[in-house]
Amino acid sequence: MSVFLLLFTFFNFLIVFKKRNEIEKGVFTRYRIAILESLLAISFLIFIFVEVLSFFNRLNSFYLSVCWFFAFLLSSIIAYPQRDALSDGKKLLSQFGILNQKYRWFLFFLLLSGIIPLLFLAIYNAPNNRDSMDYHLARIVQWVQNGNVDHFATNFPQQLYHNVFAEYVVTNVMLLCGNDYFINCIQFVAMLAVLLYGTLIAKHFGLSYKGQIMALVLIFSFPIELLESTTTQNDIFASFYLMAFVYYGLKLINNQQFVWRDGFFMVLALSLGGFTKYPVFLRFAIQLMVWNCLFEKIWIATEYEITGFRILRISTRFFIILCQKL
Repeated sequence: MSVFLLLFTFFNFLIVFKKRNEIEKGVFTRYRIAILESLLAISFLIFIFVEVLSFFNRLNSFYLSVCWFFAFLLSSIIAYPQRDALSDGKKLLSQFGILNQKYRWFLFFLLLSGIIPLLFLAIYNAPNNRDSMDYHLARIVQWVQNGNVDHFATNFPQQLYHNVFAEYVVTNVMLLCGNDYFINCIQFVAMLAVLLYGTLIAKHFGLSYKGQIMALVLIFSFPIELLESTTTQNDIFASFYLMAFVYYGLKLINNQQFVWRDGFFMVLALSLGGFTKYPVFLRFAIQLMVWNCLFEKIWIATEYEITGFRILRISTRFFIILCQKL
């Protein structure tokens, strides 16, 4: 199946970003950041591929497979010289052994009783909730039939005016797999990513591994995490980008100097989150814009802090203009 091209490309990105994060303390932290940055990079490629193929009315399995083949080829060329980046896998397992035995058993119980059953349901159950049937999946069928993501005739306006990036990802998985067996897994993976970002944010605020595990459990216990992680809805998917935006924003504020990579991932997460679900952008980003204006005028800020928030403000304005034109 062509979907393996996507998975292998993700693995190449994992090698590259793992190498880039060697300065981070802790092998668990380096792997978590590498996994999440790889997901953001894959998301960016999905957006580019769908928009370009749609422009030429070639949104189908063949041309999408060609795009992912070249993505895999180029990422392999970049990743091959850095292939030793994952050589500390044994150290990762040894670090896990350092955890308190009670916490190890607790994580094993969480995996066995929570994560694995949800994965089984995500694969076994066909999409069947009302939102998926009404517009999440219904418009994908129309896109594939038309070969593009342009507007089409429908008596259900949500198919046209609700934001679409989660459906871009579903379209990629469906066309690459040739069926809909794994499309529920998209929200499941987003749920895992949200859990990882929750632990990283907890670590950022100085919590030990015990506090990070508690943060993971609290997020996992949200009803929406359990109920939507096996569907093709987009709430958890949007939350993934919101958490990424918050995490990289916190890093920019606390870094001793401005890091352009963190700024790029922050803006990318904001853009894709807003393109997935409007509230990610309207409810949170505009509030941060207002805080930015007050921050520059009232607080004594360093140059890199002001630069980071100016990038956020410019990207926010750009997204507002983009939404007005859609």
